[in-house]
Amino acid sequence: RTTFATSITLRPGERRELCLEYLLPILVAPNGTYELYVQKQAGTNATSLRVSITASNGLTPQPESLQPDDLSPNRAIYATDLLVDRRVAVTVGP
Repeated sequence: RTTFATSITLRPGERRELCLEYLLPILVAPNGTYELYVQKQAGTNATSLRVSITASNGLTPQPESLQPDDLSPNRAIYATDLLVDRRVAVTVGP
């Protein structure tokens, strides 16, 4: 597991966008599964969340995961919110 954490100070009414780009290790998981779990921050509303996963050897969304809004053979794009914690899982490779 890898954890990313940060804090952003905002004045009332201010908005910011945080973009995080992460290159996965060569071995994603023994079974070829990549899973991203994004936790809602306590006290926030439905903060926007956009996730894009790209794999050169193809990917398939797992059925029990959040389903992508846009899917091509090598990329899945998810556009949702953090009203609740979100889980995205894909199988990478053939």
